[in-house]
Amino acid sequence: MDVDEARKLLLDLFVVVPERDITEADREEARNWPVEDQVDYLAKARANELEEGLVAVTLNGLIPAIRAMASSGTVIEGFGISEKDGELTLTVGPAGEFTVSVTAPEGEINQEVAVIRSNRDPMFSSGLAAGRVFTLRGRNCGSGRMESHRTADFLAFCESMRPLLAVPHEPRPDIFIRNRFDLDGSEAAAALTQADGGLPGENWKSILTAQRAAHHKLMMPIWAAGIARVYEGLMDLGYRWGEKYLAYNDTDIRTFAIPFGGGTALFYENIDIADEFTGLVAVVRTDGEGRPATFEIHPMDREKDSPSAFAESLVSGTCNAVPAAEIDLRTGSIGRTDLLNPHRAIERVSSVVGTERYIIADLKNGKKFDGGIEESTCFDDLEPWQRNGNDGAVGMSP
Repeated sequence: MDVDEARKLLLDLFVVVPERDITEADREEARNWPVEDQVDYLAKARANELEEGLVAVTLNGLIPAIRAMASSGTVIEGFGISEKDGELTLTVGPAGEFTVSVTAPEGEINQEVAVIRSNRDPMFSSGLAAGRVFTLRGRNCGSGRMESHRTADFLAFCESMRPLLAVPHEPRPDIFIRNRFDLDGSEAAAALTQADGGLPGENWKSILTAQRAAHHKLMMPIWAAGIARVYEGLMDLGYRWGEKYLAYNDTDIRTFAIPFGGGTALFYENIDIADEFTGLVAVVRTDGEGRPATFEIHPMDREKDSPSAFAESLVSGTCNAVPAAEIDLRTGSIGRTDLLNPHRAIERVSSVVGTERYIIADLKNGKKFDGGIEESTCFDDLEPWQRNGNDGAVGMSP
């Protein structure tokens, strides 16, 4: 199978086409979800499945090379290897930028488990990916998992590991990947990896980028419409910039509407997230006739970015921040979008829409909450933390 065939097959498998992928039975049985929620769920599930296949096919090539390096005593500059209690640990870089730990679980025949960590940002979770390869009925199989916002890091890990492929080892030329990959999908994943030289590289990056572009083009108009509905609900309840904001989920999540000339915006932050970007501002800009024109997603770095400064820049018309994701709602064309985004802001938008519309409906219907929800007028509480001694720089990160 050549690269073009592999690319087409993988995109056919992992890009959601609502008319093809949602049946009438699905519409009736999906807990009365609106169709946009079903599409959103499918899009995220397919993205996760493709990334799981990426991990599986990577470990399929790496684990034999790691074991061969350990047994042969091969030395590669920048690589280190150690073994303790049956666990091999490979490190890359003088500061151990990446590590891979490989074990063969006791009692599990022909199974090897690997955990990949990144130490590039020690302030946050080092977990990058995990997976296993095993033999079942004579077939080489693999599975894996990875968080979507770590895709760029994972591809950087693959590049760092590339010198390891020079170690003589018994290759695993084929792999059957669990989840939506059928036999043809596994063959396509293997072909794409082979074309990249044995570890995922530019061809895999291309397929991941194309899939995300297709999903963003499909989902961002749906998210924009949802943000508009949530914005209207927050405005009706008085949760707007400069007046008061809503805190829910034991007050870990804070949100408010930002009205400005030429559009609407919604601020959202979850302070309980162990991530550099704990919040976002979603902006819908309108054209000269007041119709939705563009939709933007701006991630917020909790240590650097000031929601107050960003809100003021919108209101004053001086906002020049570069969004992490942008779409022209009139043409459907994707604008300045980091498709392999190193944060969760883009995928979090759908959760914002899904959760807040129900909370707003409950508040409007007079539902009584036993704690966990409150309102505040102290917008200073949203300003950047001083954890690293920064001076509270304003603006939004590009």
